[in-house]
Amino acid sequence: MPGIEKVQDVDQLRERWSSLFISNDPFVYPFVSRIEASSLFYPTEGYRLSREQYLAVTNAARAVGDKGFILSEVEWDEDFFERGKHWFCRFPSYEEYLSVPLGLENAIYSPNFTWGVLISHEDHAVLGGSKTFMDTIYAQYPRKQTDIEQLHHYWRDNPNNGWVAPLLASLK
Repeated sequence: MPGIEKVQDVDQLRERWSSLFISNDPFVYPFVSRIEASSLFYPTEGYRLSREQYLAVTNAARAVGDKGFILSEVEWDEDFFERGKHWFCRFPSYEEYLSVPLGLENAIYSPNFTWGVLISHEDHAVLGGSKTFMDTIYAQYPRKQTDIEQLHHYWRDNPNNGWVAPLLASLK
């Protein structure tokens, strides 16, 4: 695919991942302490961002100087770097992004260690990054409060909602 290439050498990805994330679990706050701001998207399009969400992320990534992003499957109990698939994406179109064969929870993150998005199987994504990155997201995707309210509303009567309040409380 033009603009998307499979990554075989995962050693560099480990370094980038660990500089941004402390967990591959999208039901807890997944970011290292140096992440300046965070939020969530809800709903996503299954294991993918919606067009509006994708464009906000890619435009914000460009605003902080990235030339693309890393896309990794992360829904593995064992070492997801070894078991999962990984791609380097040079800001493909939304349609090209949709063509990447994803069937698991995944992450989109900066090769320059400045931001990340963790996408869950429950149609939400947790995102965090530098203040500049997140301010650009909010300017292009003004649904922050609406998404939080929708997630809370959707899960309020579900007996498995124990993760919602702690995750929302942890957002910066």
